[in-house]
Amino acid sequence: MIDGSDEPSSIGDWLEEKLLARGCDEGLGDLAAAATEGRRFASWLRALARDKGSRDAIAARSYTHDNGFDRISLCIGGRIAYELRLHIWRGGQSDTRERLHSHPWNFGSTVLAGTLHVEQYEENHTGDRHNIFLYPRPVDGQDYRLVAAGEAHLSPLLRMQLPTGAIYTARNTMIHRAWGDPQSTTVTLMLRGPGNAYPSRVFDTRSTEVVSSLLHKIPRFQPAVVAEKLLEVADIVSSPESGE
Repeated sequence: MIDGSDEPSSIGDWLEEKLLARGCDEGLGDLAAAATEGRRFASWLRALARDKGSRDAIAARSYTHDNGFDRISLCIGGRIAYELRLHIWRGGQSDTRERLHSHPWNFGSTVLAGTLHVEQYEENHTGDRHNIFLYPRPVDGQDYRLVAAGEAHLSPLLRMQLPTGAIYTARNTMIHRAWGDPQSTTVTLMLRGPGNAYPSRVFDTRSTEVVSSLLHKIPRFQPAVVAEKLLEVADIVSSPESGE
């Protein structure tokens, strides 16, 4: 549980102290959930929305992801490499599933609203064939292309439907995909550790020529749009239906 103020830096400072004390990859899902306890999290989001410096900084790191969700980077570490993000899937758009992928970092998420659908896969010799593409380390938000790197055979390992309040964690090597409920807005809070395993991998059944030729652009949100999204999530998590 977080004590102290709801100033724009409060939860970020609290997370950094916890991560420095316990190790940057330990208990990420539990820490993300602890950050949302009580009504202080909603107050913190509103403080970020009101503060011009916070809005501008968050907007510079936030955009709609290719996989179909809004990626809102709330804070990043100063003394330790972590990032706390909101992921927002809109009802009516969420039935489009992500491409299977791994990450360059371990992470933990807690579901703030809606239902998160998750599939995990394993590599073997009998699963469906996918082309492998490498996702490079991002450089100051620049556009990028995926790089073809062979093929793999993947089979489903686990399927889950995670309700509001559930916690989900994964190591960087886990091949997975996630999507929100098609009928309603799904919001998660994700805490990631350092990105020490670049390049990460993306799996696609389309040809290497098609996927490698795609230029992935990263149009950033405007600060006013960020403020609207922060206030929207603050209202969601402070509503009686959220369980607080």
